[in-house]
Amino acid sequence: MGYCFANGFGVNQSLEDAFNWYLKSANQGYDFAQFEVGACLAQGKGTAQDYDSAIKWFQVSANQGNPNAEYMLAVCYQNGLGVYINDIHAPNYSLARQWYLASQGKDCSEAKAVAQTLGIDFPEPTPVPKKKKKHSEVPTPSPVS
Repeated sequence: MGYCFANGFGVNQSLEDAFNWYLKSANQGYDFAQFEVGACLAQGKGTAQDYDSAIKWFQVSANQGNPNAEYMLAVCYQNGLGVYINDIHAPNYSLARQWYLASQGKDCSEAKAVAQTLGIDFPEPTPVPKKKKKHSEVPTPSPVS
């Protein structure tokens, strides 16, 4: 329902209603909704802008493996949004790199582009070699009768 209200699909568009529906779903554990709550809070769409709360929702969603939330965590850490060091907003480049790597590993193109701009090298995945069967493990065909 949140997506419908956010985009006006079948209902009158209402960012406030979208936020409330996303929040209901987020509280039930849905990672997409948790990401959307974080995005609404970060952008001030349908609710007051609040980076401190946004990063908490991005973290909850990222912990479930949502690549968009992982990417947004990286952006927040890179820019010091909702991130504190010694009680002041400050970037944390180490955590930004960690979350860029996590999201890129799931083929999040935005993360790869930003990380490359920052000079973070993403090695190409190495294919896992297939285990060769030993001669004794090769099955012998049955005789045809």
